[in-house]
Amino acid sequence: KSVSAETTFDTDIRERAELERILWPLAEKVSRRAKKEGVAGRTVVLKLKTADFKTRTRNVSLADPTLLASRIYDAALPLLAREATGTAFRLIGVGITGLVEATPEQETETLDVTSAARAKAELAVDRIRDKFGRAAVARGIGFGEED
Repeated sequence: KSVSAETTFDTDIRERAELERILWPLAEKVSRRAKKEGVAGRTVVLKLKTADFKTRTRNVSLADPTLLASRIYDAALPLLAREATGTAFRLIGVGITGLVEATPEQETETLDVTSAARAKAELAVDRIRDKFGRAAVARGIGFGEED
């Protein structure tokens, strides 16, 4: 089993920065789904499809399972950096596999103060979005130059 999200582009994209910007909302979507299902993933998977329809799938195992968008995104970035070297892509996706039962609050129960603070911040954003809608709070990485 896995939880994932992907998007196909209207026009192929070569720029790494643009791919990173698109990856963030996908990580958020995976996180929302994982939280709703009460699962966390031990492995983050990045999927890319080239302009000539060849699929590239890369993954990384995490020390601890996660359901947080920030950890999913941060784990996928180095995978994307290795692949986004000028190749034109028509699709990007991200997901988590190796699912285990989890609650978002478990992410705050760590000795790593920075990770705990990031988890608390993400959970606070979730509560704001639950109350005021998904557009109430957005992370800067999700905005393009024209936004």
